[in-house]
Amino acid sequence: MNTTQAEQKYRIGTVARLTGISPDTLRIWERRYRVVQPVRSPGGDREYSARDVERLQLVKRLVDSGDAIGSIAGLATEMLISRSLQAFSSATPVKQLPRKPCTVVVAGETLAARLEAEAGTLQGLHLLAGYSTIEACLSGRPHPSPDVLVVEIATVHEDTTRQIIRWLEDIGAQKALIVYRFATTEVLQRLPAARVQSVRAPVSALVIQNLCMGMQPMPVPAGAVPVEGTHGFSVSPRRYSNETLAELAQVSTTVKCECPKHLAELITDLVAFERYSSECENRHLKDAALHAYLHATASRARDLIEDALAHVIEVEGIEIDA
Repeated sequence: MNTTQAEQKYRIGTVARLTGISPDTLRIWERRYRVVQPVRSPGGDREYSARDVERLQLVKRLVDSGDAIGSIAGLATEMLISRSLQAFSSATPVKQLPRKPCTVVVAGETLAARLEAEAGTLQGLHLLAGYSTIEACLSGRPHPSPDVLVVEIATVHEDTTRQIIRWLEDIGAQKALIVYRFATTEVLQRLPAARVQSVRAPVSALVIQNLCMGMQPMPVPAGAVPVEGTHGFSVSPRRYSNETLAELAQVSTTVKCECPKHLAELITDLVAFERYSSECENRHLKDAALHAYLHATASRARDLIEDALAHVIEVEGIEIDA
């Protein structure tokens, strides 16, 4: 393990996504079984090393295969690796649901160049486009809407959250991964966890891959009802820009039906509420889960109204600018 990897620290939310272990379970495993012993930041937050993450991934894998946490918690990492190899070398493969690659767009001169260079080695990650700056990404994007927008920025400020939400809306991404160099713990905690994750630079391409794939919604078996937790809310990308909605609101003067106008106004209101609820999630940490739920619900409502508007546009033969 090189020096950069040894110095990299991860917050509990990031570790939860990398390992598939909920934050509550992580705390129990640490307190009751001493599986790992993360250090504490000056602000009192848990900080995990790359070796901690590797160990937790091994323990999770063995527990999922039937081992009791109490029987393996005290084993050395090398023993966990050996046990894992023995357990899975002869195991019958489990049929898994097909999972499409996680599509990403990257903005940031250093990070975009590095991910483009290593794109062929990152399994499960599909790089749609890379830009040197977020401005270049916003100004010209011929690519489809990505699952995750990865942005490299030097500093995270209090007003960064609003900027990120606008970037997501403009690009049509569901979630964002912020790779930063400087930020206070308080500011990072105010990022809306349902849509935004953060990791401190420098960071390896493999970690970027794991974080992005962890943010991608898991496939749901046919007939199953998805259960949403505080970090499982999905937000649909917008199909109509503000300019297009304004254009559709004026179309009603040339046709008898007023539906395009009313539907465009409904979508505009829902978009505004999405932004409002997302910013509330950022400001009111105690009610973050509630506001994440409201945000996702407004997104689903907007998605339905956008379906209705698309149908009206087709039936009425309305032509709009691309």
